Amino acid sequence: MIKLVVSDLDGTLLPHEKENIDEETINIINKILEKNIYFAIASGRSYRELSYFIRKNKHNIFLISENGSLITYKGKILTKRTIEKNKVISLANEIEEHGYDCLIFGVHTLYTTSKNKAYIDYLNKTKGHVIKISKGEDLPEDPLRISVYKSAEKNINKAWIIRNMQKFNVSYNGKEWLDFIELGVNKGSAIQEIKRDFLNEGDEIMAFGDGFNDMEMLKMADYSFAMRNGVKEIIEICSCVTDKPIKTINKYINLG
Repeated sequence: MIKLVVSDLDGTLLPHEKENIDEETINIINKILEKNIYFAIASGRSYRELSYFIRKNKHNIFLISENGSLITYKGKILTKRTIEKNKVISLANEIEEHGYDCLIFGVHTLYTTSKNKAYIDYLNKTKGHVIKISKGEDLPEDPLRISVYKSAEKNINKAWIIRNMQKFNVSYNGKEWLDFIELGVNKGSAIQEIKRDFLNEGDEIMAFGDGFNDMEMLKMADYSFAMRNGVKEIIEICSCVTDKPIKTINKYINLG
């Protein structure tokens, strides 16, 4: 029996052309919860961003943010996989040396070492208030993620990315961001923790995704669904494709 439904957000639960999760989706999530089935949203977004989209019942579902680095449930942090400060300092220095701008994610607070006023103004407009720090050593907390921003026309040095893959889980987030989180952390590892602590033997998992950062999560699900417009590699590993997760949920789970 399916006891956990987990979905990616952008391009999956939230279509690319939409800014908010619609009421129909919210109602389906509530019906799932009424059936004593867990629901989780797994995203590369920060907790602050992610909780906004599901604010009507965010304390009743699992929020997996930062691609698995943070798991919250009923307003409490279950798991926080941060990056060691010495690694943060080293990476922040490298980012500046290569002429890129960075954004450092705490649980509730964002930081940057950038001296680029236009970039900081952009962050404050799109991400909310960002605290400016002089250097990585000034961070008051070990962060969950470090993101490198580049303009669309500027390429990031591939050799530098490959070197850092030995120290971090590295992934692209759109065309302008490159994300670094702790090695071994991904959406799949987060779901594994939820399965261990909340599910019983024989309980099944249904998962939805569309991008590379969903791969580990989809591989461990009993029922895996790729969005029809998802990347080819994700479609190939899933058992089925779908155009809309809530329609598929209705098909597999009797919500009454």
